[in-house]
Amino acid sequence: GNEGAAASVSFIVDTTPPITTLKQITETQVKNDIIIIGTATDISTQIERVEYRLDYGYWIQAEPNDGKFDSGTETFSIGLVELPDGTHTITARAVDSAGNIGPQTSTTFLVDTQGPEIRNIQITPSVTNISPVITGTVTDEYIAPAEVRYWLDTHEGTYTPGYATMTILSSGSLTSDIRGTINIDGLSEGLHIVYLQAKDAVGNWGEVAITNFTYSRTGLIVEIINAPPAFTN
Repeated sequence: GNEGAAASVSFIVDTTPPITTLKQITETQVKNDIIIIGTATDISTQIERVEYRLDYGYWIQAEPNDGKFDSGTETFSIGLVELPDGTHTITARAVDSAGNIGPQTSTTFLVDTQGPEIRNIQITPSVTNISPVITGTVTDEYIAPAEVRYWLDTHEGTYTPGYATMTILSSGSLTSDIRGTINIDGLSEGLHIVYLQAKDAVGNWGEVAITNFTYSRTGLIVEIINAPPAFTN
């Protein structure tokens, strides 16, 4: 009846899944390359991996910020590149070393990198000796237009001096009629080019739209083509 030495084995019972949180980002992003930071925490064992998916696509493994998932609390990064404009959802979950899969957490945001578009431009009258009225439509797919500017005869970029602003008639709407009056004080006679550009509420400038009008002090331009010879006796 010899008895051997007692042996013992210790082990951890872990049935509690890890918890994942995502750091909130600005609801509207004006760049399409984005990094989202998160934290995964497990109270009993270490984090084995963190997975994420974009817009309900395939699960992809996130990168641990310290180079390796090997502790009960880990921060991680999700790098998103060349996202198309529109609304996107990132969903993340963590898995611990016991195989428990944690609940999903998600964040939704809008990518908007394009500015508003100006259409249907009209200048009335197009030949004039008074200040003409310029009208049109401004539209944006995601964010309401906030400002419309125009320049006469020169435009070297968004912040070219000497611009005037137009009135957005339906402020806060994605599509609105616009209206303005062109100041002709000191303007030379002849053809003048009008450059228009709009900005949305998050600062994106749209493409330049171009139109023109003619200023004549008489308000009338007569062009004689192939006139007959003058009558003589």
